Amino acid sequence: MGSGASRAIGLENRGVAAPLTRIMREAALWVLGAVALIMLVALLSYSKDDPGFSHAVNNGPLRNQIGTVGAWFADVAFSLFGAPAVLFPAMVMLAGWVIFNARTSPEPIDRTLLLTRAAGFVLTLASSCALAALHFSAPDLPATAGGGFGELLGHWLEAGLGLLGATLLL
Repeated sequence: MGSGASRAIGLENRGVAAPLTRIMREAALWVLGAVALIMLVALLSYSKDDPGFSHAVNNGPLRNQIGTVGAWFADVAFSLFGAPAVLFPAMVMLAGWVIFNARTSPEPIDRTLLLTRAAGFVLTLASSCALAALHFSAPDLPATAGGGFGELLGHWLEAGLGLLGATLLL
């Protein structure tokens, strides 16, 4: 009788857990989609005149559409990563889609696949930042077109491999 009762409880919990899991995955899509949109609007409405991480001077009204938090986020993102910072909203949206798309699978998300995707994003971001720092200028951004990270990585590779070698590697 004990094993039958525990089996019934397990089946009952699975019956409740499946719809709840689907609802949570859909909620993750909506929340991460909203966060991605907020991040994108903050980055696109960036202004050098807004107060932020790289400077605290306010030369008039706040121009960032997300407000002070958006101005700080955009300033930090552009200072560190330059123009490739726009990859972050895309990655957040993609993460929401991956979580949502796994709703039909009864298995949990594969950690190896998740780590591989995260590593791919880091490599894409690093190479984008370095290439932007080596080949583009961005007078409207607080640092170079590749941000501080891209400038460090790009010029380090350029010193060792030359401009062509660094570009080809990246």
